[in-house]
Amino acid sequence: MGAHFGDVKDHRVVDIAVRSVTDPPALRGLMLALFQQRDVPEPVGDIVVTGNADERVREMEQELAATQEHLQTTIEELETSNASHHPLLKSSS
Repeated sequence: MGAHFGDVKDHRVVDIAVRSVTDPPALRGLMLALFQQRDVPEPVGDIVVTGNADERVREMEQELAATQEHLQTTIEELETSNASHHPLLKSSS
């Protein structure tokens, strides 16, 4: 993971490493900061495409389907709970 600099049009990622200096002995106790610019993928709109985009889309679609199923189950459980606690309430389904 690197430090991010710049704005949307000119974005750069820089890896920063800090090491203690041991040689020569006169420099012991000092720290050396190393900066290395890293290539980053070109953004496509607001999305940065890396690796296999089709595979990531499939994963996200599966996550969405699972979330929708969980939400539907939660809604049904809430409706059942409300109906059992308030017999006058009727389910809208």
